[in-house]
Amino acid sequence: ATPEAAAEALVAAARAGDCDAVIGLMAPEAFGPGDTAAEAVAECEADVEGRANLAELEIVDIMLVSESGNDAVVAVTGTVDGETSTEELPLRRVDGTWMVASLG
Repeated sequence: ATPEAAAEALVAAARAGDCDAVIGLMAPEAFGPGDTAAEAVAECEADVEGRANLAELEIVDIMLVSESGNDAVVAVTGTVDGETSTEELPLRRVDGTWMVASLG
């Protein structure tokens, strides 16, 4: 898969409110310090407002900004409540699979 496909999968899982899938697409370093995947899923599930906002997200564009070795940056442009913004999403290839390295 490509970095763009990984970003697309993350957005789809986030919009669906599927915390297990979201966390499954993230590299271990993307969790908080000392957090496990299970703790990250619990935090995601507790963030009802954040999940509600993501459910409203309409993706306009997903574009590769840079790719070097096992690191990449993808720009995700989306619209929420009529306002369009672009976020850069750093990704890292872990065991051959592109994963989100950080969420802002």
